Amino acid sequence: MAERKTGLLALAVILLDQWLKSELQNADQALIPGLVRLIGIRNTGVSFGLFSGHPVLVALFSLALILLAGAFLRQLPLEGLSLAGTGLILGGALGNLLDRVAHGAVIDYVQLLFVDFPVFNLADMCITLGAALLAISALFSREGRAA
Repeated sequence: MAERKTGLLALAVILLDQWLKSELQNADQALIPGLVRLIGIRNTGVSFGLFSGHPVLVALFSLALILLAGAFLRQLPLEGLSLAGTGLILGGALGNLLDRVAHGAVIDYVQLLFVDFPVFNLADMCITLGAALLAISALFSREGRAA
């Protein structure tokens, strides 16, 4: 049952991510003036533009994320935060991998104007949030076992 929930969450992330990328790939407008701008750019790196120009490293990083999510599905009892985190990472990694395969780059579209930060997309946000949820889940499960 956990695998099904994780798979459905991953699929939802992939579908929403791909739809947003298709809608915003040519965007260039303020979403919240002075704070957030929508601007479609092509990113050859991984989350938040890391490793741009290094396609082999990017492919290995994407594959590692997908394998890590798969390992959590197989090795740990997934529930709550760990289930959500795994689904978010898997969906985000596969969403960006689809872009790399289809377009040779990932479409990013969210630019924060109040801080110097790379342009990013929903898949990047899901990968980051998923990793945070897995870390929180691991922290609390260790504390629970130690008590």
